[in-house]
Amino acid sequence: MRGGTVLTPDASLLIRTDSSGDPSDTRLAAANSAITKCANLVGTRMDEQLAWVTELFDSNDVTHWVESGTLLTLVRSGELTKYDDDIDVAILASDVEKVDRLIPEIEEQGYRVQSRSYHGRTYKYQFIPTNEKGPRSRTNRRLVDVMVFRRNETHAWTAQSQVKEEFDTPGLGELVDVVYPLVQQYARSAGGEIEMTSFPKRQLLEMFTLWLPRKYVDDIVYDEELGVHTPAAVEDYLAFRYGDWRTPVSEWSLTDDGAIRQAEPLELVVTARQ
Repeated sequence: MRGGTVLTPDASLLIRTDSSGDPSDTRLAAANSAITKCANLVGTRMDEQLAWVTELFDSNDVTHWVESGTLLTLVRSGELTKYDDDIDVAILASDVEKVDRLIPEIEEQGYRVQSRSYHGRTYKYQFIPTNEKGPRSRTNRRLVDVMVFRRNETHAWTAQSQVKEEFDTPGLGELVDVVYPLVQQYARSAGGEIEMTSFPKRQLLEMFTLWLPRKYVDDIVYDEELGVHTPAAVEDYLAFRYGDWRTPVSEWSLTDDGAIRQAEPLELVVTARQ
């Protein structure tokens, strides 16, 4: 390469080289390396939270992988976007106690931790940004949803919920639209554990089950390009969940998910044993 200018990944930053093509100052070489790293961070700055979650679970031997919408977006687009308002991660039920022990550390990073249980068994954690303290506190942080999967001989599952259909009616629907967010806001501010079969959750919500062939959670791999853990058969898994997953859709509901069963987990588990 002739002497002149090296265009760094950030097009606005230029580093001069001598005629040999090497930076004329070792400090510039170091700067070039730093600029490259910064440019990479700019491209993935919206994924910084996900990198933190990945490192947190990796360093504490928690088996985990990205799930649902986060997995779909990363595989399809290569990065999260400003339209991704939460981060979906999954763990196995065998690691629930490990996550419980991590709660003080998570709270130190500026999150309030809430768990949801179904008949006394944790099926989800939410790391809710407080934007009040911690090195990663800032207003654009996402909610982190951590799904908890259980397994039998053939399937893996976790509970899901949505507002009951009978409440989605004119008048009553508007009331629920006002009341339910207030209930959610209160629950999130309180932290701790929420039992989804108790009042008023049970009266407002319908429970479903995310019901998967066990093979998808038994074989988890690290994707070096994305920097996260995923199911090994990731494209097959996405097709199982979303059909033509490569094509974005404008409207989506919980029941469009190929893994959703409109039955509660206990019903499916009992049926599977028969």
